[in-house]
Amino acid sequence: MNSRKYILILICLIFCATVDAQRRRTRGRVIQKPKVTIAEVDSLIKIYKFEDASTALQALTNQPVAGESQEKYDSLAEKIRIGANMLSATAKVVFIDSFVVDKDKILSVIKLDKGCGDLDYWKNIFEANQHVKKDVTITTTYTNDFKDKLFYCYPDSTEHTKLFSRYLINEEWSAPESLGIGDSASNEAYPFMLSDGVTLYYSSTSSESLGGYDIYVTRYNTDTQKYLKSENMGMPYNSLYNDYFLAIDEANQLGWLVSDRYQPEGKVCVYLFVHDETRNVYSTDDDTDNLRHLAVIHDIASTQVENKNIAVAAKQRYKNLLASLQNSKEEKNEFTFPVYNGIVYHNMNDFKSSEAKQMATNWRELTLKRTAIITELSKNRKKYPTNTSLRGTIIKQENALEQLDDTIKDLEWNIRYEEQSKLGINNK
Repeated sequence: MNSRKYILILICLIFCATVDAQRRRTRGRVIQKPKVTIAEVDSLIKIYKFEDASTALQALTNQPVAGESQEKYDSLAEKIRIGANMLSATAKVVFIDSFVVDKDKILSVIKLDKGCGDLDYWKNIFEANQHVKKDVTITTTYTNDFKDKLFYCYPDSTEHTKLFSRYLINEEWSAPESLGIGDSASNEAYPFMLSDGVTLYYSSTSSESLGGYDIYVTRYNTDTQKYLKSENMGMPYNSLYNDYFLAIDEANQLGWLVSDRYQPEGKVCVYLFVHDETRNVYSTDDDTDNLRHLAVIHDIASTQVENKNIAVAAKQRYKNLLASLQNSKEEKNEFTFPVYNGIVYHNMNDFKSSEAKQMATNWRELTLKRTAIITELSKNRKKYPTNTSLRGTIIKQENALEQLDDTIKDLEWNIRYEEQSKLGINNK
């Protein structure tokens, strides 16, 4: 028994000595945790894991990286704050289609009811010789349904683009008026006004923006004659990228969102969605990964899961709208008459000058006559190989066509001169 007892004591002594030796070897040595990098924080932000990004940034702040400024850390912290707040209030939006187009061709796919007002490109409204950057010339302008108020952006004295408006008074456009929204260091562009004449959507690089440009909404206070403080539209309208434009077709309960998220340089994605006057948000109790999925508009189908009937009805409204616009276009476009640098007329009511309109009526008759002559001339030329007696008729038709072309050419020059003068183009 005693020998067995001594053996146990000896084993315990050996074990304790081993542990003590191990402690002495590790004493004074600090186990280093792997350092967090700014790239890792950025990666977490890009996938909308804002809580994880905040934790990582805190660890990074506790172990500053040489060469990185506090300003950089503060900027990341602000982006995380804005992103987390937006994600927690992500709106329920049903998307039904999307179109990838060049950034300067967004109006080729945006279709709105004629009562929504008119959208156009900046370069079509203003003179081409104005020295502004291309980013300005490709922005869109908005003219209300009454065609007496124009909204657009223009660089201010600091070269930041700001929103302006003009009124049409006695057939003359008033001097530009700044809308006075946003902070001085931000850029504003892509205005769109609802039919109420009060609610204005636009994009801005405000300090409260998550990405470059974010979509904002403001309302005009008729009492103070000033716009109220703008509100960020949040997710999914806004993202870590540039979200340029938002338009609402109230008549058809449809909306359009233009964003360059996940697109190559020079391209944008134009999303078509169902407009709901009431903003409903996803519950924060929902699966977090699914919420991120919806917030970034990962795919259109996922937004329709709980709203299939709503999506089907919206698609039908969109289909009906396209048919209506096509019929209206066929009825409206009597002709195509280029007036000046992108300004093109399609019917007599487009003319502002009464003299130009009167000459255009004559021009229209002559162009129809020209078309008839060309049709007959083409038929006679085809018959001529087997009926040479048509030679005299063909010569007369060719001479008549040549004279008519000269007359039409001179008439077109005079029409443009009168109309441009009325528009004030020849005076500049």
